[in-house]
Amino acid sequence: MKAPSQLRAIGFAVAGFTLWVFGDTLMKLASEADLPPYEIVAFVCLFSAILMMIKGAAQGDIMVLWPRRPGRQLGRVVLALGCGTANAVALKHLPLTLFYAVVFTAPIVISLLAALLLREPLTLVQIVAIIAGFAGVVVAINPLDNLTQGDWIGYAAVSVSVLCFSASAVWLRVITQSETVDSIAFFSGLTGAVACGGVMAWHAVPVSLSTLLLLIGMAVFTLTGQLCNFTALRLTTAATVSQFHYTQIVAGALLGFLIWQEVPAVHTVLGTAIIIGSGLYIAARGHKRA
Repeated sequence: MKAPSQLRAIGFAVAGFTLWVFGDTLMKLASEADLPPYEIVAFVCLFSAILMMIKGAAQGDIMVLWPRRPGRQLGRVVLALGCGTANAVALKHLPLTLFYAVVFTAPIVISLLAALLLREPLTLVQIVAIIAGFAGVVVAINPLDNLTQGDWIGYAAVSVSVLCFSASAVWLRVITQSETVDSIAFFSGLTGAVACGGVMAWHAVPVSLSTLLLLIGMAVFTLTGQLCNFTALRLTTAATVSQFHYTQIVAGALLGFLIWQEVPAVHTVLGTAIIIGSGLYIAARGHKRA
């Protein structure tokens, strides 16, 4: 892989994960309005599909949004819906820091699944980067001081989210070789809106204007993050992309300070430095090899 492609993939990965932090923050705010998880996902999927249709119309070819092989995308849609719904439940039952403490196990799961299913070998540098990054997360979050927070529903939900997200990332590595990132984003939004909208027909909670604005903002951040993540997976391996999952802690700490006035502790700053260092190291080695 050429160096420019590797660096572009890293840039898209970091941008995608950061945008997802903004989306997760808005999801947590929306969950405080007591919206059911399926209703949150339904609105976000609907707005995402509409935004992709607007994008396709602006480019003059809306039919390009339809996938070439819809059947291959259905499995990914199920995983994405499982991940989104589980996130909505987990963010309601867990503090944001504990949520990310568990979510950051995803790169390890992704790398292992990619090695087993896609035969993407793990180099020694990648293994060291994964271990160092996760160690940095443990130091930064210091979860042992927070075990009394949250409840078993939140922990169970975020564990399901990690499994669904990891499997989806590995499968995306396969389908992004034949499908466009726009078609993946549109098909996921469309089918998600139909599936969760059907559940809303059975039971729906009225949505206020302020909550609706949160959901629209969440759709914009989540959709843009997806497009960045899909592009990164098209340019490089799933294991490489997953290593930059840890950068979410930087945006998470900043938003925690701006919204909830949370001042990062010394261990958080130290752990963040370890995470950034491991990410920069793997990026430099990848550039050198290319």
